[in-house]
Amino acid sequence: MHKITTTILAALLLMQITAFAQPCSMPGMTPSSAIPVCGTTPFRQEQVDNCAGSPIAVRGCSISATSDRAFWYKFTCYQTGTLGFLISGLNASDDYDWSLFDITGRNPNEVFSNNALQVSINLYGVSNANPPFPNSPTGCRPGATGDVHCEGDASNNSPFNQMPTITQGREYLLMVNNFSNSTEGYTLNFTGGTASITDPLLPGLSKVTSSCDSRQVRVKLNKKMKCVSLAANGSDFSINDPGNTILSAVGIGCSGGFDMDSVILTMANPIPPGNYTVTARIGGDNNTLLDYCDRSVAVGDNIPLLVPVIAPTPMDSLTRPGCAPNTLRLVFSKSIQCSSIAADGTDFIVTGPSAVTILSAAGT
Repeated sequence: MHKITTTILAALLLMQITAFAQPCSMPGMTPSSAIPVCGTTPFRQEQVDNCAGSPIAVRGCSISATSDRAFWYKFTCYQTGTLGFLISGLNASDDYDWSLFDITGRNPNEVFSNNALQVSINLYGVSNANPPFPNSPTGCRPGATGDVHCEGDASNNSPFNQMPTITQGREYLLMVNNFSNSTEGYTLNFTGGTASITDPLLPGLSKVTSSCDSRQVRVKLNKKMKCVSLAANGSDFSINDPGNTILSAVGIGCSGGFDMDSVILTMANPIPPGNYTVTARIGGDNNTLLDYCDRSVAVGDNIPLLVPVIAPTPMDSLTRPGCAPNTLRLVFSKSIQCSSIAADGTDFIVTGPSAVTILSAAGT
């Protein structure tokens, strides 16, 4: 079947699929929620969702390109060179399309409106060639030519593009969508090129601080790491506070996302003032934290934690009152819990040459 469907049957089928497809909203199925990938480990997408996405902005093709049943992948170039990759459908007859974008300094959603972001695109698909020509694999590989392949048959088009040059420090998005009426997945393997999309920085702990009540500890990581590598019970970490335990761990950014740059540890009890050490260890999920390339934070990697003595928060100043004021505005040097303010104002007294009765108090 040619990509430009002209028969009434094909048109009706497309209308039927569109009518039942939901908007693509799962994590990874929109540009802003793209899945981070690495050049050292193949990525396997077991299944795609039958959903409807917006058309992407295309340059060099007369046909439109959809992001239906699409997943988006993001990566940074760490060494300038050529980018090679293969997309291999779990079902070789499935027709996978893809487009590569340079989104450096851009809103990822501009891929729907700005075709200048396009680096390379392949919308090839043929099922009536003689002899039959497979739709999968597709991608960029050595020996291939052209940065744009739109549609056609095996004699004048190709499922493979030449390997584009990507530049160190720039950020890229790769959209992969199943043009076929199928929800079977694929593997994505970066291979054959000279560029590096693998961060040379090994994963580790960077900084740690405690909350003012010392019931929570915030661990800053030295780079973004996979949310799925964090054990929810906090067993990826230990703190040398005898008799105290870590109850839970939450990754910052993991709600609806794939990566995190900080972890919040909640303790069973407040940590007394003093010097402690937060240490990485093998958690109940059989790993420490992992970066995009599945490289582990080293067991025993540690960072010092200082829990300071909690000092009272001083009153800072009064805003300048006018003549015969009936309201005073008191400023503190840092934020105060609203729930700790007595509504009848009994937390305060006002002294001076005349008697003053406080009627109420409220936080701003």
